[in-house]
Amino acid sequence: MKIVYFNYMWDLWGLSIGSTIKALELLKALADCGHDIKKYWRNDSIDNKGTGPAEIGGATRHLLKKYLKRYLHEPSQLMKNIKRSQEEIAILEQEQPDLVISRVESYLYSPVRVSKMTGIPYLIEADSPASYEKVEFQKYFRSTKSLLYWIENRQILSGQAAFTVSNQIKEYFVGHGIPGDFIYVIPNGADPERFNPSIPCNDIKQKYDLQKVTTIGFVGSFIYWHGIENLTYIIEKTLATHQKVKFLMVGEGGPMKPMLEKFIADHKLTDRAILTGFVPHEEIPKYIAAMDIVLAPYPKLDFFYYSPVKVYEYMSCGKPVVTTRIGQIAEIIEDRRNGFLTEPGDRESMKLTIRELINNVELREKVGATARRDILEKHTWRSRGEQLSALCERVVGG
Repeated sequence: MKIVYFNYMWDLWGLSIGSTIKALELLKALADCGHDIKKYWRNDSIDNKGTGPAEIGGATRHLLKKYLKRYLHEPSQLMKNIKRSQEEIAILEQEQPDLVISRVESYLYSPVRVSKMTGIPYLIEADSPASYEKVEFQKYFRSTKSLLYWIENRQILSGQAAFTVSNQIKEYFVGHGIPGDFIYVIPNGADPERFNPSIPCNDIKQKYDLQKVTTIGFVGSFIYWHGIENLTYIIEKTLATHQKVKFLMVGEGGPMKPMLEKFIADHKLTDRAILTGFVPHEEIPKYIAAMDIVLAPYPKLDFFYYSPVKVYEYMSCGKPVVTTRIGQIAEIIEDRRNGFLTEPGDRESMKLTIRELINNVELREKVGATARRDILEKHTWRSRGEQLSALCERVVGG
């Protein structure tokens, strides 16, 4: 069947990089099932590798926007739906798809209107509790909470079904009035051909002088829910006691990066705690291959609803991941079998686990090999694409 995909995320290769990768990989897997996929990135260019949308206008305009945006943001977002509806209808008239997949975003109700006007079946990608994120993490903007949640529910219920990446998000939506049998869970995954234990990485090891050290790695943006404060603690305590260890941190973006950079500079660790900056996703596999131990040091959070792509990719590369017993991670990682779990907030336990792995190469290899097998058996993008394909067939045929 022919499928049109609408996505209204901003900053695709910055703060939204995990969701961007998920969409690209899952849609590729869906195409491999024989479907014709037409992707429309409506707010940012997919070719804009990490720079984010440009800020336009002079200093006066910038100051005025800064002053007014708290109050104008909500009406502006609502008004955009008029133009978006017109554009979406034009796209659908051109493409003539059998199915539309649209990602939930705050204030976005154009898919509701378009689905009614065109009669084309809609499948909703509900990977983000968008209203929750707007209320909790974008408090600078003045938002009407009841309106946000009402529009979000309307977005989801306008379709024939919805799918999301974790049981935690499904439970959130069910708690806000969406029927449980309306939402299907399709977690993230990994491509075991691209992310595998045999990737050549000598160029990375030479570039960062990693040949004779144990390398502890981190991939991701530097936002607080990625556990950056946990990361600084681990770096400080580990490097103080292990001279032949280096940290390799791959990624860009996030408000906590300046704090991490200052920490590294203040402790004179520039040569041993390496920040690579932005790396294109297609090059990430060889960076992970250069790592011996990998980290996902998530902090204690009341609502951890993510399906971390990097954890699947770490496992696919056969690396022992040290992470926390939280959300979906606790569902896919079995402590000391295919990874290592510590309790959220227990940095001392994480430090001791890392110390054990530094000194025990055999344990690292054993657990990493099991992680790789689990990816091959349970968590490939191919299997996720097959799940989504079956759901698409059900929606169109129903």
